Amino acid sequence: MSTQQSDFEDELISETPIILSQPRDGQQLHLYQYVTRPHFRPYAAPLTVDYQPLNNELQMNVPVDASNFDASSEHSGLNGITLSGTRLSLKNNTYGILLKQNNNLLLMPVQEAYQITPNHQHTNNNEDLLPYQQNENEVFQLQTVLKTVNYKYISAPATNRELLDAVNSTPIAFDIQERQYKKYFLQNPQLQFSQKQKNIKMQLDQLFKASHVLRLNQIMQVIKEPIDQILQNLTDLCWMCRGNFVLKSKYLMEQSLGRIRDFVIMHLNGFIHIDDGNITVDNQFMKRKGTVDRALLYKTIKQTPQEISQVLELDDLVEWKNGEWIFGYDDDTEFFAENQTFCQTYFELVKNNLAEMTEWKEKEHIKKSMIQVVRE
Repeated sequence: MSTQQSDFEDELISETPIILSQPRDGQQLHLYQYVTRPHFRPYAAPLTVDYQPLNNELQMNVPVDASNFDASSEHSGLNGITLSGTRLSLKNNTYGILLKQNNNLLLMPVQEAYQITPNHQHTNNNEDLLPYQQNENEVFQLQTVLKTVNYKYISAPATNRELLDAVNSTPIAFDIQERQYKKYFLQNPQLQFSQKQKNIKMQLDQLFKASHVLRLNQIMQVIKEPIDQILQNLTDLCWMCRGNFVLKSKYLMEQSLGRIRDFVIMHLNGFIHIDDGNITVDNQFMKRKGTVDRALLYKTIKQTPQEISQVLELDDLVEWKNGEWIFGYDDDTEFFAENQTFCQTYFELVKNNLAEMTEWKEKEHIKKSMIQVVRE
């Protein structure tokens, strides 16, 4: 017997209409999911619910059930438990709730949902995070104690706590996959732009879409404008972007990978030069003062102000001093003194990671050698 015949001969027992309905008067339907208790031991009353719009968090404060609480506990002074959850927007999802009303099934869309779970703040030490949570009047207040950060390279994989020796700070680990790492740092795409564009800022935007790390001479070849105008626009736009991408794979890396990555960044920026396997260092670094455009930062790197501050401060790229932001590179002679021998030792490994750029440089070197031979 075929499937069509079987379906056709099945007896229809009953039909239940499904009605797609919208809440009345433009109201929105919200769904709340939280831990329940058995009917014989309900939550102790009264219950209060608070919503924090800045943190996008819903909190339900529940009094402690004294009959089931250990009075000898170290948290014996606790008089309430907080259930918290983050609001999830469902406006772009086909998520609904099906209700039975009389003989009909009523399907209604859900705009927002909350999953509320116990928040054990009384057992967590949040003192390290307090400096990052001060965000008043859209101005992030920096703590001067966060300036004391020292990088430590170790020979085994480690957490960001072991890689960074910081005072009163718990840095968030920003790590990227190998493919993304090569995309950000190792590719050398051909830059093709129209010379008719006169807006320097627009041209710089396009440059950073193609390659997040650029040398100044590369920019000058594309943008035919006076050097002082280019530098001014770079100050306003590019330093912040580059500083963030430089840091993204800093954490959770072994000793060799971490140092090679730093070496690659310095090499791509023109601070380290390679000639026949010998490494020379250009210590002419730029240090500038200026203001940080919070909206531009968020639009560019898609991170919250708290995360941005952690990223920039911990890489020593940004310093809050005398009411001004100071960002850029310092003359880090100590870094080069510690890493020059290391970079020479691992130069072959760096060449493997920089396959495209190394091949391009070798071709240019061969081309120059051939020109010299012809001239001779």
